[in-house]
Amino acid sequence: MSLEQSPYQNQPLVNDPKAEQYVIGSLLVDPTAYTLVSQYLDEDCFYDPMCRDIWKAVDNMGKQGMPIDVISVSAELSKQKSNVTALDLMNISAQIASSAHVEYHAIRLQDLGRRRKLWVVGQQLSKVGLLLQRQTFTGCLCPAVLETARLQC
Repeated sequence: MSLEQSPYQNQPLVNDPKAEQYVIGSLLVDPTAYTLVSQYLDEDCFYDPMCRDIWKAVDNMGKQGMPIDVISVSAELSKQKSNVTALDLMNISAQIASSAHVEYHAIRLQDLGRRRKLWVVGQQLSKVGLLLQRQTFTGCLCPAVLETARLQC
């Protein structure tokens, strides 16, 4: 089956919305959570755009040693011109009964982010392979085609 006919083309990439919200909520309610998870996470670990925006604000604040809570993160998000509201932050943090497993879920998000990156690379390689295959069948494997393939990787 070719990439063009792949049944997975329109499927969402691997993600775990509940884990994303759990980690974000834990960061908002537990002052020690950032120290536990910052080594595992970057913005690519978050598939949900809202969680990604919140992480960027939290990470920026954490790196500056600023306190991380609903009010200060809301202010940081406003500075960053994000559409995430204080109500969104309160709704996420209200769902957190305990942040005891925040590190476990952060590692899971890191793994999912890596898997999404690998999927994208695989898609790019498949496209290059198709391009090269078509050019080989037409007998034209010219330098311009090879350069196009290199640029798509």
